[in-house]
Amino acid sequence: MGVPDDAPLVRSLAGEHFDYRFAAGDTILPLEARINDRAYEIIRDALATDFSRRIAFDKFVDADHIQRLTGRRTGGGFVVGGKIFLTRALDPHEIAHVIAIEELGRPSDFFDEGLAVNFGGVRVTANQVEIFPSALRNFEIDAEVRSVFAGGRFPGSVREILTSRAFQALSFEVSYPVAGSFVKFLLHTRGLPALRTFFASSAQFDASADIEADLLGAFGAPIQSLESEWRSSLGLPEAAP
Repeated sequence: MGVPDDAPLVRSLAGEHFDYRFAAGDTILPLEARINDRAYEIIRDALATDFSRRIAFDKFVDADHIQRLTGRRTGGGFVVGGKIFLTRALDPHEIAHVIAIEELGRPSDFFDEGLAVNFGGVRVTANQVEIFPSALRNFEIDAEVRSVFAGGRFPGSVREILTSRAFQALSFEVSYPVAGSFVKFLLHTRGLPALRTFFASSAQFDASADIEADLLGAFGAPIQSLESEWRSSLGLPEAAP
């Protein structure tokens, strides 16, 4: 018998860094809780923060269940007020959102999601947890974005999707790999301090001109140059003028 769509979250579990709630008939496995705890530590350290608070984590069975209880339909999850709402027990992407928003700031969705994508994949080998950049949890992020371009699914430019509104107008199967790979490039070539400067100076609903100015201030180059470098590093075609 499945969990009813309106089943309240009456069960709880305390992990090392998380306080879980879930429905009767559902569960959080001990291994899942341990992986989340390790992901928390990896992301915290990778972003060079001293983030230490516990994170509330509401786990739902599926899209119908989360919609019935929150009014918001998703097959994945979201973060509101520093709390995770998720239809699965594991997702370092959402953990990254919580830590990054509180410790670095909240830029436009392109960069907020792009950074979280850099912590989106998880592998466990010989009891060691590895977090790697992945948007769709299938491949490493640069392989995903090459597939997007090879399929002709992104004919535009990064400059055109810097704002939250423009970013959200694209399919996540396109926007997330593009943003994740671009942010990975910025991290690897300009470094975390520059990224932190950009996050601190930018806001979620900034206009494109403001975002471009913040990029120039933080990374020392205009968006056209940054995008050209990123595309060249991956062997992607130049953006149309």
